[in-house]
Amino acid sequence: MKHFDALIGRAASSMTQRRGQAASASGGQDDPLDGLLFMGNPHETVPRALLLDQRLGAVDVLGWQMIRLLSNADRTTAFPTYDELEPLLRSGANRKASRKTVARVIAILRLTRWMTLGMKARNTENGRMIGNVYVLHDEPLAPAESLSLDVEYIEYVIRCTRHHNRDVAEVAQLVRDELAESGVLELPTRLDVIDRRAERQRRAEFPEETQSAPAQFPAETQTGSPSFQRKLGQFPEVDAPSSQRKLMRKSVTYGTVSDAPPPTVRSYTNSVCKTTARESGQASLVWSWPLELTADERESVRLLLTGLSADVQQAVIDEAAGRVDAGKVKNTLGFLHTLAKRAASDNFQLTHFGRHIADKRRGVERPSTEAAAGPVVPLQSTVSKQGPQPISPETEQAREQLLHRLGLQRNER
Repeated sequence: MKHFDALIGRAASSMTQRRGQAASASGGQDDPLDGLLFMGNPHETVPRALLLDQRLGAVDVLGWQMIRLLSNADRTTAFPTYDELEPLLRSGANRKASRKTVARVIAILRLTRWMTLGMKARNTENGRMIGNVYVLHDEPLAPAESLSLDVEYIEYVIRCTRHHNRDVAEVAQLVRDELAESGVLELPTRLDVIDRRAERQRRAEFPEETQSAPAQFPAETQTGSPSFQRKLGQFPEVDAPSSQRKLMRKSVTYGTVSDAPPPTVRSYTNSVCKTTARESGQASLVWSWPLELTADERESVRLLLTGLSADVQQAVIDEAAGRVDAGKVKNTLGFLHTLAKRAASDNFQLTHFGRHIADKRRGVERPSTEAAAGPVVPLQSTVSKQGPQPISPETEQAREQLLHRLGLQRNER
């Protein structure tokens, strides 16, 4: 019982300390202060949505629980190493999970946004990678929320679609389809979060409602219905000539063969399809030269622009290309993310940088101020550069008379 006595002594010491603090605060009045010890086993709470998430496997759910278990009371701790997680993710007695299994758990938790990469820590002197800072959540974040914490989340999803682990690749493809369908930049409100929780709870409690109901015949085709109409030949009269004919008299093996056509059953199903008007994310976008992006980065930008019109998507790309061409942008992908967020919130404006790229893309040359004023012609070009022209005899005679009146004499050469 020494451990029990130690706990009792620690509780009494804490109570005595609180007694002194309370007495000094209340001016010496003695108010009773009691202590409490919980002697049961410590329990960890597990989010219900974690257990019901269809994208997670059993080992992924266990991985979230083990990472949460190894966190400190102040909610900040070093991320557990592979060596620490391997025995906790075991599949049997005296076994350890492989390092590939641990990597798979971390990847799937990040893909499904139960865990977010908050920062990559690097050495300030040599720039080498020291480690990652992860953020664990009690419910999956919305894509826009995850993107605000992890700017490389979309690129990570696209890369994981080609992951060597089949489970990771399948989950990444599911997440990518979700992003392409619902968009990335739509920040949910508090009411949206509550509605999403209610939907998960309804699916968990009433799973049969989520299944599609079987097709039913309309009431008009049922026999007991007042509006039921009997078709010709459905109930043949006794005296009516039979549509059955017998085989030859010599044939005694087979019975009658029916000539009547097989009955036709028609069913009518009224289905209501609700669609949301949304621009296709696979629009033919023109990527101008200054945007030197990889295929994955271009795919991530397309997902970011999902939900915007084709003209706005192209305008965002033109604006980024114009800024990069003018040397105004250092981080091209980050600037594209910023422009996409502005366009989603109707705060995007196309400047002369983007218009210049759009004109070059269309093959239109903007007239400059010099061209509008017309070509500049030097004055010397208007002066004739021809040599002296010969004069007529009449002109020469008139010149001689003028010189004679003036008393001038022309020098002969």
